[in-house]
Amino acid sequence: MSTSVCWLCDQTAKLCESHIIPKFVFRWLIETGGSPYLRSGARPNVRQQDGDKHHIYCKNCEDRFSKWENAFSQKYFSPATLREDIRGPYGPWLSRFTASLAFRTIQSQRYRGILSQYDDTSLGFVEAAEKRWKDFLLDRAKHPAENRLFLIYLGYFDSFDADNLPSNWNSWVHRSVERDVIYTENGKFIATFSKLGPLILLGRVHDQDNLLGNDFLRCGDGHFTSPLGNVSKFLWELFLDRAHNASKVFDVLSEKQRQKINNQIRSDPKRFTNSDQARVMLDDHLQFGAGSETNE
Repeated sequence: MSTSVCWLCDQTAKLCESHIIPKFVFRWLIETGGSPYLRSGARPNVRQQDGDKHHIYCKNCEDRFSKWENAFSQKYFSPATLREDIRGPYGPWLSRFTASLAFRTIQSQRYRGILSQYDDTSLGFVEAAEKRWKDFLLDRAKHPAENRLFLIYLGYFDSFDADNLPSNWNSWVHRSVERDVIYTENGKFIATFSKLGPLILLGRVHDQDNLLGNDFLRCGDGHFTSPLGNVSKFLWELFLDRAHNASKVFDVLSEKQRQKINNQIRSDPKRFTNSDQARVMLDDHLQFGAGSETNE
């Protein structure tokens, strides 16, 4: 571990190898996948066994994150990945967990030196949200003001049919893992986007036209519903666009890597046929026919 200033608490300490998306998500992907390897959309021709990690947080802050991560994993992530109903009450930890993902998503961009992609106005919104989430996570603020937080459970899209669904729809809904900062070209909307399997967590950075609506997470006790009717046209189009883009990842796989995937499946066919990955691929095949593919 290197010694430097922690990017959350600003204390000088030994910095840990910190996950941006929690480790339990990648553990689930491997345990329920048809292979012990993962592939990212950014580097599909490189096999991985974990998600991105940066040396930016101290152990005390990692422990702070871990407390919220454990609660989220038990209360929401585990039942959601089993396609169970997760509606019900939640506590203050849920908004903190969601804020931690939003905060880490922006700080990952800072760490990788890509905040320069924003114009000065947009960068001002991003840095203001980063500071508000930081103060909220450190209990220096009771709420993140206009930088509200949102949770959507895509399990409600099970067996859903609509026009223009991509042939990997079920695979994307249930098993895609993503993080990004999303925005519109006119600069009126910016938000953090974290997809953990069937769960999507959003952090509002700037939303001039209130595209995310008002069904945000409460900072104290609340009740999670996330019914299908609350998904706006904007969010629906966002989901379709990201699923379409995910379907293109398989197109850039090299022949060598395709052969590695086939060999891995042949080496342990029972693991693959009994996996959740095979289940969603079958769902795609039954719904869309022989052209369906997964990017996992």
